[in-house]
Amino acid sequence: PRLVWHEDEPIAFPSSVPLYFVAHLAQERGVKVVLTGEGADELFLGYPRYQVTPVNASLGRAYCALTPASLRARIRGAIPSLPPKMRRYARRSFFALEPTPHDLVYENFAVFPTPMQRHLLRPDLLDGRDPHAHELRLFEEAPGGLLERMSHADLQTYLVELLMKQDQMSMAASIESRVPFLDQDLVELAGSFPRRLKLGHLATKLVLREAVRAVMETVDVPLCFDSADPAALEAALAIYPGKALINSTTGEDEALDRVLPMARKYGAAVIA
Repeated sequence: PRLVWHEDEPIAFPSSVPLYFVAHLAQERGVKVVLTGEGADELFLGYPRYQVTPVNASLGRAYCALTPASLRARIRGAIPSLPPKMRRYARRSFFALEPTPHDLVYENFAVFPTPMQRHLLRPDLLDGRDPHAHELRLFEEAPGGLLERMSHADLQTYLVELLMKQDQMSMAASIESRVPFLDQDLVELAGSFPRRLKLGHLATKLVLREAVRAVMETVDVPLCFDSADPAALEAALAIYPGKALINSTTGEDEALDRVLPMARKYGAAVIA
């Protein structure tokens, strides 16, 4: 309840909880200012959705062009009867979603998708309203292709929520958190990079990874790896020569089952 009070609203990000305790731990050790990594994923295309969405969009266009609407409806209707793991992935794929920015970019990654909102809220609260209208407007206004537009909109929407969460939880522990990745010069530099320097077929934040690799070769302080992708996390741990710190770990059993064996294997410490 104390953290809900500090956020002034229900907690939407489970990471708010460990963030507060890490800030409190820093405060107990006399730390006044900390640096955080907010903004890096939006600037350097670090989120898994930046890899998933172009694939969904490309396959979805082909799927709609080659498959009759009646057959697509039958396939979509069969998804709820799939085994749980298959159902979870199918619901996030072009089999269940229309190949539009509304569905692939926003509805697909919403904390509360529209069907859930209709189940939770009174009908009159949603009638005639699109909960994704603001994000879609920013997306449509942005120049460039799909990923450039996603990044542009995320910097002005999703990142704002993250910054608010970070500020509230750190200030709750009397800690000032600063965001070096949002330095204006760095933001402008990142915006000038072509997509091929940010996103590969199997990896995200490519240019940032290369920069970190250069840092690892010159300093011996612990580095913190922050990724929800187990494969990316293990790839980083495998090449890091020192004792790493693992961030972005929730207390959920599934997440711990993935992260703790890696931490043990590579001698890393987990921030939780």
